[in-house]
Amino acid sequence: IDTHFPPGHKLHKILNRNCVKVSYCTMRNMERILKSHNKKILQQHSQPAPPTTDGCNCRRSTPCPLQGRCQASGVVYLATLKAGKEEFSYVGMTERTFKKR
Repeated sequence: IDTHFPPGHKLHKILNRNCVKVSYCTMRNMERILKSHNKKILQQHSQPAPPTTDGCNCRRSTPCPLQGRCQASGVVYLATLKAGKEEFSYVGMTERTFKKR
C-alpha cells in the first residue's frame, strides 16, 4: 500500500496503512508463494526443448554429413576412420540431434 499510494497521492487519505487491514486468512501463505514460484521456475528448466525439424543448418562451405537432415533426433550413425593403411569403423547413436551429440 505504501508503494502504490505514497503520501503525495490523491487517494492516500483513503487508502493508507492505517485504514486498510489485511487478514492473514485471506492472504496466501509465504511458503506457498515461494513453493509455487520455485515449481514454475523448475518446470521451465526441466522440460526438454521441442525437437527441431528445420532440416539442416550446416555452413554452405562444407556438404552436410546427413544429406540435409542433421537436425533429426534419434540418429544411429556409422563412421569410418582411415589411419594409414588401416581402417576402423565406429557405430554411434544419439537421442538428441546429430549436431548436439
